[in-house]
Amino acid sequence: MNLGTVRVSSIHNENDRAELAARIRALKPDTARLWGKMTVAQMLGHCALFDRWIQSGEPNRQSFIGKIVGRPVLRRMLRPDKAMARNVPTMPSLVAPADTEFASARDAWLASLADYANYNAETFVHDFFGPLSYEEVGAFVWKHADHHLKQFGA
Repeated sequence: MNLGTVRVSSIHNENDRAELAARIRALKPDTARLWGKMTVAQMLGHCALFDRWIQSGEPNRQSFIGKIVGRPVLRRMLRPDKAMARNVPTMPSLVAPADTEFASARDAWLASLADYANYNAETFVHDFFGPLSYEEVGAFVWKHADHHLKQFGA
């Protein structure tokens, strides 16, 4: 995805996926978080759940508040010079349990990451941001992954 002359990282780009996968593989079971409440295993599980939610094709309804401010927030968040906000609440269905096992969560996230090579949905309806184009999904998912990897110094 390009914003003017600035290249935006995307989950749909093979090199961007490979870079994320290398960062995931660099994590260890005892990697400490720099902010937030999740353990590294919970973060890995959360990201796998998040990817499966995006890839599921299940219909979502945009919230009322999202209809009012979702698009402007998304546009700001997708800017290459903006980091995702820290400590934003997670949808309950995307929270990994406290007893999440590190290796299986890591492997699940790596598998869901690889599955973006075959992602071809034209739109995805996010519960807050509303309809996201293929390009917006690519940038959003990459930003989400990058955010959580930075949370653990990777």
